[in-house]
Amino acid sequence: MEISEINCIYYNYRVARGWSYSFEIKKEGSDYFLCAEFEDPENSYKPTNLIWGKKEHEKIIKVFFDRIIKIIENNDVLFWDGFDEYDPQAKDGRGFNLRIDFENDAHLTAQGDNSFPLRYSEVNREFYVLINEIIEIYHEIKK
Repeated sequence: MEISEINCIYYNYRVARGWSYSFEIKKEGSDYFLCAEFEDPENSYKPTNLIWGKKEHEKIIKVFFDRIIKIIENNDVLFWDGFDEYDPQAKDGRGFNLRIDFENDAHLTAQGDNSFPLRYSEVNREFYVLINEIIEIYHEIKK
């Protein structure tokens, strides 16, 4: 599995009592696609399903895709493959799922409930910033 062969990233962050979100970003040749699900903070936290795949969004999605690749690379996320842990002692109710697809049909999967791999906090913080930027652009486009 090589960073340069990544063509799809799916990330889901969930909290038992709080704000959850997910996104999937794909690269197919020179085309980019983004799907995001979130509880919209500007609309009474109404569940929102966003799909971008038109040429008008392609540059924005490519920037996000490239940023995610850098986050993965800078935080050794490829070493998370196979992470699947649960900490029954923790009571915060946080969890994540991550799937990364590669051009050669290989897949990386990692998931945790109240238990997280090395450098998860940094990755989650960056993904949180990213989803908030997506939401901000979503609202600007809607105007």
